[in-house]
Amino acid sequence: MTLNITNTDNFRQIFENIDGGKILDVACGIGQFIEILQNSLRSWDEIFGLDMDDHYVSEARKKFSGDRYRFIRGNSEKIPYQDNIFNLVSISNGLHHINTPELTLKEMKRVLKPGGYLVINEMFSDELTESQISQKLYHHCRVEMDRILGINHFYTYEKNEIIRFAEKLKLSGLLVYEYNEEQNDPLNSETIREYSNKLDFWLEHIRDHEKFDYLRENVRELKERFRKVGITRPPQLVVLGRK
Repeated sequence: MTLNITNTDNFRQIFENIDGGKILDVACGIGQFIEILQNSLRSWDEIFGLDMDDHYVSEARKKFSGDRYRFIRGNSEKIPYQDNIFNLVSISNGLHHINTPELTLKEMKRVLKPGGYLVINEMFSDELTESQISQKLYHHCRVEMDRILGINHFYTYEKNEIIRFAEKLKLSGLLVYEYNEEQNDPLNSETIREYSNKLDFWLEHIRDHEKFDYLRENVRELKERFRKVGITRPPQLVVLGRK
């Protein structure tokens, strides 16, 4: 099956005609995608967030107050909810943090009601501009450091790999959107300083590791690249289908 990819610069164009009902956001972090959903959907009733990290769950609870929100710690590869209870289940930039994304997606489909919407939003690693390649390389460096620290983190997927994940779920009415958010100047000094400081911060956490010198050189090369070609966020693929 060949899927057409529609370009969009606005999440509301994707979700504005959807009533979200009871929503589960998997690998929710501090709720970045929850904000997008609640501002883009035509309507919604309740939002549940699931994440493995206690810190993220705690921060999400502080950020979203009220009876319409629930946040719990849990494993996305064994979602702690019964079958067929959510109207919309989403995952945003979480597939590359999961050991077996196919299992997580299967679990997402399991807890989704028949006719409900499954949403995958994931950055991709091909067809990038030079400044977007800088962000990809920054991410790869972070992956190396996170793995040393025992954090689940993997390289991002190519566009067709994300689509294949979705196709295996055999959803109906599958739609694919490429989302490019508005970018600042790639050579913006404040942005370059922010990314550079993040690299220095994480590098300090692995100072005693045998790969420290190698990654320190990697960081130096990345900073030089930032100064030459800049850095901007990568595009994302949004895949939407129904159970």
